[in-house]
Amino acid sequence: MQSTRRILVSSLLFVSLLAPNAAFAQPKPVAPTGKGAGVKPGKPEDVKPEPPKTPSLAESLSGPAKAEYDSAALLYKAGDFAGARIKFQNAYDQAKDPRLLWNMAACERNLRHYAKVFVLVQKYLAEGEKVISADERLAATNLLATVEPLTVKLRVVVNQPDADVAIDGESVGKTPIELPIIVDLGVRKVKVTKFDFKELEKDVPIGGAAEAKVEFSLVQIPHTARVTINTQAFASVVIDGKASGKGTVSSDLSGGPHNVRVSAEGYLPYTSDVDVVPGESRTIQVTLEKESKVPIWPFIAGGAVLLAGGVAAGLLYNPGRESPPAGTFNPGTVVVQRGGLRF
Repeated sequence: MQSTRRILVSSLLFVSLLAPNAAFAQPKPVAPTGKGAGVKPGKPEDVKPEPPKTPSLAESLSGPAKAEYDSAALLYKAGDFAGARIKFQNAYDQAKDPRLLWNMAACERNLRHYAKVFVLVQKYLAEGEKVISADERLAATNLLATVEPLTVKLRVVVNQPDADVAIDGESVGKTPIELPIIVDLGVRKVKVTKFDFKELEKDVPIGGAAEAKVEFSLVQIPHTARVTINTQAFASVVIDGKASGKGTVSSDLSGGPHNVRVSAEGYLPYTSDVDVVPGESRTIQVTLEKESKVPIWPFIAGGAVLLAGGVAAGLLYNPGRESPPAGTFNPGTVVVQRGGLRF
């Protein structure tokens, strides 16, 4: 019953903040201050002036901030609490009026984001000391007491500094985060990222305990891989044109293609392109084979015989000499007859 009353008071306060002329109670009538007015006979005049009226939130805003505020009020009344939350934030970014924080908290309460309600109301109390009334402060304190049991303080511990931490997709800061983060009950998705490190994400169940803790150990992303060439002890290993040693050689290579050559005198060389994947070590087994030693002189003698045969064949065959033409006349003879020439 008490919680219901607290929420009702909070709701009424939000409505008062939205109303242009009803954000704060009207001052009491000031007693007459004319000559002799309001003064009892025989007593000195003791009339204190009423403190100046604080303008309402709507009266305090102007320009773009007022336009954003008016849009937020319409969205809130239409039940679009997410849209109203954005518009109230825009108005706050321009005007920095802490009373807008209360309106933002009202939107988050309707969205059941109790952790955000808690944080916004705390900020509202801290920044609004000069503009909120005693009744409004009491309503805010009661609202904090209502939503606090629906939240938990979560500590996020990361082994690396300057890492980005996000909870349910929203950034909450960079490590180290000294203070606990207020979160809602349920399963919260916590993600930690840092350049050149593997991203980590955990689903953290948040129960009824007042405080919870989650730890992350980031691991740096490797840019190299250990490649081992396993070959005979006498063989020389050259990687990307640089001598790396003899026999079994291990080297840390960057990701991408690399040329490996293994050679030894009297053995056939080995050459291969190796594609290196960072973080994935690999071993390449190379066994050189001996060169075959066949005598050369049989090839020389055979070549000489072939050469001599070719010369003899060339002498016997002369493609430029034409065979005599066949016929009954001697070659080169022309017989003249009547009627023309005949060969």
